[in-house]
Amino acid sequence: MSHIKKISAIKVVIFCFSLIMINNYCFPWIMVNGATGGYNESTQPPGIQSNLPMEILLIEGAGYFMQTQAKVQVLLNKVEWQDLKAIDYIELNQLVKSALNSIINARSSFEELIKAAEATPYNLEVIGQLNRFEYDTFLKENNLNPFIFGMVRDYLEKGDITGTFRYLSERLKEIEHLLLIIQVSTTENNLPGLTIFWRLNELFAETALFGSYMARIFNSIK
Repeated sequence: MSHIKKISAIKVVIFCFSLIMINNYCFPWIMVNGATGGYNESTQPPGIQSNLPMEILLIEGAGYFMQTQAKVQVLLNKVEWQDLKAIDYIELNQLVKSALNSIINARSSFEELIKAAEATPYNLEVIGQLNRFEYDTFLKENNLNPFIFGMVRDYLEKGDITGTFRYLSERLKEIEHLLLIIQVSTTENNLPGLTIFWRLNELFAETALFGSYMARIFNSIK
């Protein structure tokens, strides 16, 4: 089976599995869980480009992000061990290419989600809960990173759920940019400077925490 056919088959499986999850009222559990509950999709105006429910787009985006993160951890492991194990650049380049495909899919899902969110009215009951949420207490009780949690709070306290999607989309674009830099080097049997790998590692940590803290908050008010 060709690589393209394999990707198409995987997409079909993911789509079918996503439909099953929607029918059973499932959510992405780890990242940005339940955030689309802050919208009234039943009042969406006609002309929304995506035919998929917002929650499906969120599940896809979060899933592809975590898929990319797993591949990048393998990449970082190979970089970490380069003094002990010779780097196979053909294998490394394939890994980077695969990670790039995953992050592009994640970004595409979030871009569709943002378009839908921008055209969909908020659920005012959920927005009210976000406005009244005890953020300081929640931060202390759960011993969270105050800087990342503060960024999440800045959006959600104002009821700007769509803003959090835009923030995450920008992080995905930055990850994609770094992977493209790495790909250029690995195709030439080289590695870029360590600062690229440090930033890539930090970006995943920051983005994952941001999404996780959102999931915690929406789970708390659900």
